[in-house]
Amino acid sequence: KQWYQRRVAITAGGDDLIGETKIDLENRFLSARRGVCGLPKRYYIAGPYKWRDAELPRQILEKWCATQALPPPVWRGNSQVYVNGKTCCLRDYETRGQVHKDWGPPEERLALYTLLDLGLVPEHIETRTLYNPLRPEIPQGKIQMYVDIFPKSSTIPRPSTSRLELLRIWNFE
Repeated sequence: KQWYQRRVAITAGGDDLIGETKIDLENRFLSARRGVCGLPKRYYIAGPYKWRDAELPRQILEKWCATQALPPPVWRGNSQVYVNGKTCCLRDYETRGQVHKDWGPPEERLALYTLLDLGLVPEHIETRTLYNPLRPEIPQGKIQMYVDIFPKSSTIPRPSTSRLELLRIWNFE
């Protein structure tokens, strides 16, 4: 079994297999678009949509620029950043002027918007079909889940109690 192949099985009563699906993590892990943890549309520091990545948006932006052989981001205060030949301004993304009480610092919000504009993988729920090996031709249902990959050495924010997180991969160096 390769490190990048994972099996997700749903059972009833502990032993009765309802169905399973296999997830190949290699493309996500090696993607230049950072497929390891999808980026949400907003940066929240509290509430049910609290940031769940191991790195903050600004750290991700700096690392992404380095891996793409781009100059590091140039910050002008906490509301403008120059990246990849383009100036991004916070006011262009937050046009209503009101900031939600659970949104994080402006520079983290701007870094997140910039990452999404650069085409990094957005947050998404995967829908996978479940199959039982005894009847592989008949789908047994579907499962919806986030698939996040975190380094073993990182401290991961605890999942929100408002959503069930079915798969977290912890054993990567």
